[in-house]
Amino acid sequence: MIQVRPGDLVAVQNEGAYILFAILTKQILFGGQWCFVSHSARRVLPAKAEIVSSSGFNAVVDFILPKREQRVFRLSRGNDFSSLFGPELLQQPSLKGQSNYRLWRWKNGKREQAEFVRFTPSPTKEETSVPHYCCIGADFAFEFAARHWQPSSSMWTAQQSLQPDRGEDAAPG
Repeated sequence: MIQVRPGDLVAVQNEGAYILFAILTKQILFGGQWCFVSHSARRVLPAKAEIVSSSGFNAVVDFILPKREQRVFRLSRGNDFSSLFGPELLQQPSLKGQSNYRLWRWKNGKREQAEFVRFTPSPTKEETSVPHYCCIGADFAFEFAARHWQPSSSMWTAQQSLQPDRGEDAAPG
């Protein structure tokens, strides 16, 4: 089973397509890793030298299932992904029956622990567009990426079938 580390660029395969993940931290929040997830689905395993698309989102992602199923492929190691760390603020939308969003901030500017900031019944547009403070499975993140999801949208909108972007195919490297 592949071990992913900060600075790794990996591709996860699902339903005949690949999505790129830039690994930004060691394991945090329930075994997930802070990542930048690229939006574009590809039909073939991307070339090793391919750069991560600027279109995507940050999330804490758990890779255990696709790692066990050998669907995670390391494309490169030791990359400097500091420009992809994302904002300091995190959101936790209100739960069913509740009205307050919870806002969090990365503690000491590091992506290791978060500290609670405040409750709010009416978050600003900026606050609803920051990453979610939760851990999601890699296949769930894959589905989000394939439908070009953004943190300002609900995680629970209807799923779309995977359609690899035609311009994003690359020859295997």
